[in-house]
Amino acid sequence: GVAPGTYVFYVTYTDNNCPLAGTQTIAYTINILSQPTVTYSVISGASCTHKAFVTITPSGGGSPWSVRLSSGLDTVQSFGGVTGSFTDSISPGTYTLTIYSSAFGGCKGYALVTIAAPTPVTLSPTFTNPSYCGVNDGTITLHNLVAGTTDTVNYSFGGVPQPATVHVVSGTGTITLTGLATGVYSGSTVTYGYCVSNIAGPILLTAPPFT
Repeated sequence: GVAPGTYVFYVTYTDNNCPLAGTQTIAYTINILSQPTVTYSVISGASCTHKAFVTITPSGGGSPWSVRLSSGLDTVQSFGGVTGSFTDSISPGTYTLTIYSSAFGGCKGYALVTIAAPTPVTLSPTFTNPSYCGVNDGTITLHNLVAGTTDTVNYSFGGVPQPATVHVVSGTGTITLTGLATGVYSGSTVTYGYCVSNIAGPILLTAPPFT
């Protein structure tokens, strides 16, 4: 139950006439280290194209420290010989920071790290219906994207998730999905880097009536 700190103990030895009568006092200094801990602060959040920048600060237990960033059982990054605060970049997600100090007898400290993803936006698409029943020539066009980027589109058709498709955004900031059949398109998203945009929907494509 002794608090961390530096303590000095004085021990007095008495010689009982062996070989001579007398006393001697010796001082002993004992350093009790604090439990190792680690904290972090976000300098700048994640964007579509950049990870978040964070400052990681270890303390207690005595340096140097070893610091590990993990996601579940997987080690994302590890740092050895750490003697003070340092800056690193981290992708959006939830992680565990573990600090280890050999000077503290192998004890560890932990911190939970949460890096937020960029705020999603909702895109309002336009569409054209198939020209005739049984003809798969309908389209859905997504607007207000970043021109020239490579984006991934996910959607469900009739409630069934479809394979993801990769598109290069046009110079006018659009992606057009072509060759679409009549039916309901829902759960649609566009992913660019760390940004995920939702597509307003569901979208119903219908064929013109028989004439």
